[in-house]
Amino acid sequence: MSLPLVFHDDYSPPLPPGHRFPMEKFRLLRDHLVALGLTTDAALLRPELCSHDILALAH
Repeated sequence: MSLPLVFHDDYSPPLPPGHRFPMEKFRLLRDHLVALGLTTDAALLRPELCSHDILALAH
């Protein structure tokens, strides 16, 4: 059983240069895995928005 890879473009929102949390690391990791041939962009799972009821369970 292989590990599912999940990515969404919203994981890497644009932040000012030098921001203390480098959000682009998620996009860069996806790009690196694709470049190495370990996955394809089409093979990545894309999450959908959760309902307010589900979100309320966690928050």
